[in-house]
Amino acid sequence: MPGPSLIDSPRPSFSLDAARALVRDQFGLDGALAPLDSERDQNFHVATPQGAFTFKIVNAAEPSSAVAFQTALLRHVEALAPTLPLPRVVAAVDGAAVATAVGPTGDRHALRIVTHLPGIPMARATARPVSTLRELGRLLGRLAAALQSFGHPGAFRQFDWHLGETPRSRARLAAIADPGRRALVSGRLDCFDADVAARLARVRHAVIHNDANDWNVLVDDANGAVTGLIDLGDAVFAPLVAEPAVAAAYAMLGAPDPQAAAAAVVAGFHAAYPLTADEAALLPGLIAARLCISVTISAARRATAADPYFFVSEGPAWTLLEWLERHDGALGDALLAVCGAGSLPPRRDSADLLAARRDRLGPNVKLSYATPLHLVTGDDVWLTASDGRRYLDCYNNVAHVGHGHPRVVAALSAQAARLNTNTRYLHENILEYAERLRRTLPPPLETFFFCNSGSEANELALRLARTATGRRDFVVLDWAYHGHTQSLIEISPYKYKRAGGQGRPTFVHELPLPEVYRTPDDWPAFEAGARFAAEARRVLADSLADGPAPAAFIAETIPSVGGQVFLPEGYLAEVYAAVRARGALCIADEVQVGFGRIGTHMWAFQAHGVVPDVVTMGKPAGAGHPLGIVVTTRAIAAAFANGMEYFNTFGGNPVSCAVGIAVLDVLDEQRLLENARVQGAYLLDRFRALADRHRRIGDVRGAGLFLGLELVRDRRSKAHDGDAAAAVVREALSRGVLMGTDGPRDNVIKLRPPMTFTRAHADCLVEVLEASLAAVG
Repeated sequence: MPGPSLIDSPRPSFSLDAARALVRDQFGLDGALAPLDSERDQNFHVATPQGAFTFKIVNAAEPSSAVAFQTALLRHVEALAPTLPLPRVVAAVDGAAVATAVGPTGDRHALRIVTHLPGIPMARATARPVSTLRELGRLLGRLAAALQSFGHPGAFRQFDWHLGETPRSRARLAAIADPGRRALVSGRLDCFDADVAARLARVRHAVIHNDANDWNVLVDDANGAVTGLIDLGDAVFAPLVAEPAVAAAYAMLGAPDPQAAAAAVVAGFHAAYPLTADEAALLPGLIAARLCISVTISAARRATAADPYFFVSEGPAWTLLEWLERHDGALGDALLAVCGAGSLPPRRDSADLLAARRDRLGPNVKLSYATPLHLVTGDDVWLTASDGRRYLDCYNNVAHVGHGHPRVVAALSAQAARLNTNTRYLHENILEYAERLRRTLPPPLETFFFCNSGSEANELALRLARTATGRRDFVVLDWAYHGHTQSLIEISPYKYKRAGGQGRPTFVHELPLPEVYRTPDDWPAFEAGARFAAEARRVLADSLADGPAPAAFIAETIPSVGGQVFLPEGYLAEVYAAVRARGALCIADEVQVGFGRIGTHMWAFQAHGVVPDVVTMGKPAGAGHPLGIVVTTRAIAAAFANGMEYFNTFGGNPVSCAVGIAVLDVLDEQRLLENARVQGAYLLDRFRALADRHRRIGDVRGAGLFLGLELVRDRRSKAHDGDAAAAVVREALSRGVLMGTDGPRDNVIKLRPPMTFTRAHADCLVEVLEASLAAVG
């Protein structure tokens, strides 16, 4: 008659003194013992003059064949793959690999000592970056390669954590008290029976570790490197694909992006030990099966077990099961793509694309990063590359409400299927969109023109100003950038002062960039706005003394390429007053910072208490769809109507306006301005704490989800350190986070994530940023 199952059998309960005596008497080692967590065995860390070891008192219900199997497995790996970081068996004083002892309850237990591996459990690590998960996958793939020639009678066993035994979970369903959760697991088990079980029998089988959870994986907390894999208690002969499936399931628990975590593990495994297409297709079902086993075992234990270790993953497992209900299709596609067996259309490889690009595109159409990213999909705050790796997008602010937002995609596709034409015909969408935007703006900003980009919007703003005033000159901020057309290059110091530029035209007048970080030491902080404004008035008086009055002053409300520069309080109001006194208009370039990015206001100029004459909008308006807007007063629009028609073939088309309306709906319904305010404040606090630990950070600045960190060589001189900023961005890329640099000397790390950024994403960003700063030194 079979004995008690391992689930029901209590853990051994040797006292610390008794355990120490066993180590001394049976293995000849004398040292200090400290208990270690374990689900069903009793484990101790042993510190001796000879080194550190792990002492295991095996559960009495564990068959002797299983103990012999685990010992043989370790010795096989030691002989065949000695560089794999698995423990090594330490023989007992009589030369045997395993000793025995009778416990307090009269049960006989196997005893084993193995070498202690360096590192801490991944569960206790400061961070769990994607690079660590990929490395874990590679380790498991290397282990699979080593074990392909290993066999042992003890590997052939039935127990509850064997994925092939998933249907046994039905016997525990009644222990799940919540009917909805019980139905969720029952449905998953039905899917396993109908779809997974038969296919599972046809794929490769081998001996696997079967329990690469974050307590059994050791890492170096300083750099995230995987230093060891421990605990062979669940090793079994099983489907080979169960190895990455189990590891992926644990990696996904509590992860900011479960899909990215799973993809990292599977990509690492596949690189070391390639999976077949049939195996890769089973991964989502096996991940769900592992979770079903976990939650039903936890439910069954609740009535009898008090040890919190038994329930450490129960809550996250339920959360992940519920997530899978919404995302397992996308997860399946992603994991298939990682294994090169995806349902996505065939793609040219990155090297081929790079060669074709060099052959067909202009040489100054640049790519980001030394090794260009080949991106294939986007989902909310994540971008996926052709190799399956996912990146947290903290840079591309065009995807204002997240990449591929379902509401925006649905609006685009529905209107495209119905009608798309131009503004020479009547249509509701352009009028509804204009009215929706008007409600967000102060009067008298109520007359709209539509185009396709921020550059087009700013180009039109110049035309409006010149036509309305009859003048040609413009006043700009130093290091400003307003777009890529010839007229905009001519008023953009960021372009005309740098490589390829032809210098400042005579009709352009520059005001100094009011960088609060670099104010003279004797300027009181509260006077910065007034002092910079006084300097601007002096420059205006000098530059305009003998020449024509300007048509307009154009400025980004928060200069972005100038280095995420936040204008000091009072400055903009005084400069607006000064240029208006000369009969000039005020143009607010909100192409980057509009649509609520600063969190407190829909438009950044509202935070300064000013009302421009013209506002330009772009980038975030369409959340990735080309859309630009100019809004002005009725009087300026009437002056622009001088007989020349304004017509833009695609500007204001029904599809673009439907997209714009959907973006506004998402901003309102998901309360994304408030989210930007909250997450931005949290990130600023975390960044300031980083600055306390990393002296390269000279300044932290930002509002909402428009943030910058200025890197300097030293804080006294405030010398720009563009090399360090570039190195940090490269390090962050290697850790799966996209960010960029800006500023006249490219030393400001620029962060503009989608407005859907959550606290978990923020924590991930900070962890990667800190690790990257530490790596740069």
